[in-house]
Amino acid sequence: MSDMAPIERILNEIKTAVEEKLYYSAIAVALSLPEICSRLEQQTPESNRSEELYNNFFNRYIKKKYPKLKGGDLYYIRCGIAHTSTLSHRKAGFSRIIFTLPDGRGNIFHNNIINDAINIDLTIFCADIIAAVEAWFHENKENDTVLKNLKNAALYRENGIPPYITGIPVIS
Repeated sequence: MSDMAPIERILNEIKTAVEEKLYYSAIAVALSLPEICSRLEQQTPESNRSEELYNNFFNRYIKKKYPKLKGGDLYYIRCGIAHTSTLSHRKAGFSRIIFTLPDGRGNIFHNNIINDAINIDLTIFCADIIAAVEAWFHENKENDTVLKNLKNAALYRENGIPPYITGIPVIS
């Protein structure tokens, strides 16, 4: 099993969620990954610097593909979906993000400003987040702090987590 296996599993679950039309799950997990990755780099991952860490990840790995967005926009949208089940937040630069879904006719609407909202294709966005996380991990695959923190992250564990539960898969 590679050191990236736990991250690969999360990325594969996003892909599967998109394929199975579990769009809410796909977007909620995709929006959480910039902060998860950033926190894995921290000596004290529970520090109170969420927005700063999210912005740094966004600027380094995502901004080039989304020049109309700021890291804070996505961070606040992540807060909205995680805490109030909305794709808007009073501090975001847009009134809302509208994620378009595959329509069966091949139409793609992506990275458009519509009045005071921004439209992003969910499939493209999830693929871009996956690519960003893969690039991040490639840069951090030998980072001792990341590898140490990854062992303590909430992950799928095929054989349980001794001494608590063994012999069955868990997420812990």
